Amino acid sequence: MKRIEILDSLLDKPKYISELADALKMDRTSVAYHLGVLESADLLQSHYEILEEPRSKGKAARVYSVNIDKLRKILNTSPFKDLQEKLR
Repeated sequence: MKRIEILDSLLDKPKYISELADALKMDRTSVAYHLGVLESADLLQSHYEILEEPRSKGKAARVYSVNIDKLRKILNTSPFKDLQEKLR
């Protein structure tokens, strides 16, 4: 369930681990674990950004976003289509 919550949160906009941890009320280690699983399944993309905030200025942080194409492909597979039809 947490991975679905992470994906849902990232659909709004790309986020840092700390933003996800705050939004989902989870510790960063747990978020990092779930992000690793989602990224290894190719459901996430990530890149590094240089931070501008005064306390962290110049440091790099990883930003995560949903791999929309992969997610759409999965959701269009038979089990998910069947489930969507049952929910209508």
